[in-house]
Amino acid sequence: MRKSNNTDFNFIDTIGHFDTYQLLFPKKLESMVIIALFVRQKQGKYPDGLFGEEDIHALFSTYGGTDVGKGKPYQRSINKEKLRKLLKFFLNYDEEKRMYYFQSYGTAICELMEKTLEGLIKPTDIGRICQNLKRELITAQDDEDELIQWFSISLDAYKNNLSQQTDFLHKQIDNAVSKLRKDVLSEDKNPVELLKTVRDDLTEVQEKNRELRIAFQDVDGITNDLNRIDTENIEIIDYVDKTNKFFSRINSKLRSTDNRLDRIQPKIRQLFATLSRPEWSAKTEKFIHFLLKNSTLKKVKNNREIVFPKEIFSFKKHIDTPRLITFKRDESLFPTPTKPRRKYGVNPEIQKQNKQELQQEIDELKRIEVWVSQLLAELDKDGQMNASEAFFRVLKIDQDFTIASEVYFDLIEKVQQQKKFEVNVLPQESVMGEQTKSILWKVMIKRK
Repeated sequence: MRKSNNTDFNFIDTIGHFDTYQLLFPKKLESMVIIALFVRQKQGKYPDGLFGEEDIHALFSTYGGTDVGKGKPYQRSINKEKLRKLLKFFLNYDEEKRMYYFQSYGTAICELMEKTLEGLIKPTDIGRICQNLKRELITAQDDEDELIQWFSISLDAYKNNLSQQTDFLHKQIDNAVSKLRKDVLSEDKNPVELLKTVRDDLTEVQEKNRELRIAFQDVDGITNDLNRIDTENIEIIDYVDKTNKFFSRINSKLRSTDNRLDRIQPKIRQLFATLSRPEWSAKTEKFIHFLLKNSTLKKVKNNREIVFPKEIFSFKKHIDTPRLITFKRDESLFPTPTKPRRKYGVNPEIQKQNKQELQQEIDELKRIEVWVSQLLAELDKDGQMNASEAFFRVLKIDQDFTIASEVYFDLIEKVQQQKKFEVNVLPQESVMGEQTKSILWKVMIKRK
């Protein structure tokens, strides 16, 4: 009777064995040697990716603190045993050439560590990835076969990289915020040095925040394009649903990163409040913190007494109140003389000027209301409108930037309140006025 081969694999049970775990994740010395070999190989120091046993022992000596002059003997037999364990997953040995080279696991884990740590420093590629995806999506959205190919090939190729870049941005902002919080609370630097340090920290945070805003904008743009796809193809509908869930997770991570930025604002306010306090107030608060930190309570019979630090001399906590003779005036006999009220005359010129300015404000509000009503009527009739072009039309006719701006923002606000139109901002397109150098992003209002 044939025995059935049991091919079930239990990852947790397999790695749970002590030897397996230690071989996959060696200690610091062995790991440093592997990483040093990987870096030297990338630098071209090992022809054909082959290195000798003496090269490995030299690195064991360097990172183990046994270099010449350190007075610690090199334990070759112990390190040879460590090298033997590295042959399980990290290194291979060529018996003919008597040389060592990397296994795929060793190369992969070094590349992953290098990419992860490098991602904490270098600017992320979220913007470039999203722009490529959006460009390819716009090209493919009119053809169902190309659209399916975009989901199954283009998007899948970028998914892992986009998630990884989002994690990198989160860690970069987390590190920048942590550094800023630490610098703000520093007591070792003088105010000028502290302000310079905080300025540099804020510049870094501002740059990361710009990347975050671009990521928000690009992810929202792709999501909007997906939601506008009109199809009855079940496969495409299923792809759209799964993709929306994926970008929802990306957006959730970006929102979490955004919340991290919000937490630094109280610390910044605390810093400037501290720098703006008089020196005496700052020293007083520091002294109180010193007392709270170093004082203790001692029980004496049924009472508790405060024991101050050795640096604080004892003092009386109660001083007898001296007796003083006071005199009080009887206000019924000696009333306080009333002060004459000061009269302020009316200045006809100022009054006239105020009336003119008030009337001008009223006229502007009426003009804005007329413009908004006219544009809303056009929007109801046509079903869509370029709000940016409407802004420059109002500016050209009225020659008043303030009125044009108020009409522009009031129009968008009222459209959003009606909830029967949608507002789309298109940063990749811009609108310029005929007689002005001002440029606006194209803002389209469409009926839902």
